[in-house]
Amino acid sequence: MKYLLTSLILLSCFVPRKAQIVKINKSNDIDILYAMNEKVSDDNISVFYLKNNTNKTFIIDPFGFWGNTSIYEDEQLLKPYKFQLKGYYDRPSDKWCERDLIILKPHEFKKLDFFNTNYKDSALYQFKMDKKYFEIIKSVHNKKTILYLGCEDYIRKLESKDFVVLEDSISAKIPIFPKKFTEKN
Repeated sequence: MKYLLTSLILLSCFVPRKAQIVKINKSNDIDILYAMNEKVSDDNISVFYLKNNTNKTFIIDPFGFWGNTSIYEDEQLLKPYKFQLKGYYDRPSDKWCERDLIILKPHEFKKLDFFNTNYKDSALYQFKMDKKYFEIIKSVHNKKTILYLGCEDYIRKLESKDFVVLEDSISAKIPIFPKKFTEKN
């Protein structure tokens, strides 16, 4: 609780006043904080922050969370209207791994430009402005999921320097605020 309070105090310096902030992961070592503006704009609809509460350096793959995601409309499971086809993403060299993986140093607080809470989810949904929506996410991040996209040699090198692969899970219910599209969108 002490670390969550510290994270929330730090967030007050960086996050807009109207943002709703939710800790979405189980671990106490790292806080994965999700901030969503209740007034959705053309800028960031959602923002993630990472806070390391330990003296360890963690390796986190922003594509490394794998699991199940469900979207609900007014308490009813919403079926996707279409699935987005994805190719196989691979990291062929250490250079790609260095670019993609997040290295979170001891007690570091970091705002993320991109973070995927469930890499497997490829569904597209249609939202209506007069309905209420939320997303239920259940996913895990561990050494097995981080290696799906490559980087085994690179991670081994980092582990030899006492870096640690994050072992964590996300279990969260997150509100979704549909954006009203106009002709210029």
